[in-house]
Amino acid sequence: MTIKKLVGVISLFAMLNACSVFLPVTIPEIQTYQISTIHGKSEECKNNSLLPAIQITKMKADEPYDGTSMFYAMSTYQLGKYSRNRWVAAPNSMITKAMQEKLLQSCNYSNVVSADFMTSAKYRLNSQLIELKQNINGESAEFNLVVLVQLVNNSSNTVVKSKTFIEKIVVAANPYGYVIGANATVDKFLQDLVVWLATT
Repeated sequence: MTIKKLVGVISLFAMLNACSVFLPVTIPEIQTYQISTIHGKSEECKNNSLLPAIQITKMKADEPYDGTSMFYAMSTYQLGKYSRNRWVAAPNSMITKAMQEKLLQSCNYSNVVSADFMTSAKYRLNSQLIELKQNINGESAEFNLVVLVQLVNNSSNTVVKSKTFIEKIVVAANPYGYVIGANATVDKFLQDLVVWLATT
């Protein structure tokens, strides 16, 4: 190959490389999900005006479950997270809202309010998200939800009772299985919470 032809080939490669710099870059779309467990319309509560009121404080969350990332584990000591899938909001915030809605729906209280409201509620419900993850084992997976709950008497500021709720469900080993598992375990947690509180 002559020097003239070699220079021509090099120039062509340079032009192609320069053009590729200005090609549009495809950014993977992030899929967002929410925790939503209340379905249908709630029936109006009757004859509950004499029942105690309860405050729901915002659920605290242990790291790393205090953000919008969706975590899975393929071994005991290592956490991974889905890069293209996230929660639309922090899970502890969404679960707090779901707790308020579920307790209102239960008709076991005269009122259910957040801790931001000044009220003479008899009880206060504190909670902490300890675990919210998908444990993957090959093609199968198990979703785990662990929540610590404390029922506090507002008058004496003492803990009436406390419990660690552990909910598990078998799910598909993918992001959609993660979302299904999260919603299903939160729904089960809320059902168990209503029963547990009713025995106070």
